[in-house]
Amino acid sequence: MCIRDSPGDARWPSLLNDTQTCAAFVEWATHHPKWCHDVADVAERICAKPLEAAAAILASITAESLEE
Repeated sequence: MCIRDSPGDARWPSLLNDTQTCAAFVEWATHHPKWCHDVADVAERICAKPLEAAAAILASITAESLEE
């Protein structure tokens, strides 16, 4: 299973442990020139709570970074 396809992976939510942190991370990624596309991709795939969305975005960014 690819990390990018697993927003429920326990490793990601443990890094984003509160709503304020999640909101700040999603806001940062939304305005980042490279990662905003990952935010859009996650938004198309899932409708989630802030923690789940942040974890999915983090997983997507990490997977893409590892591919480079």
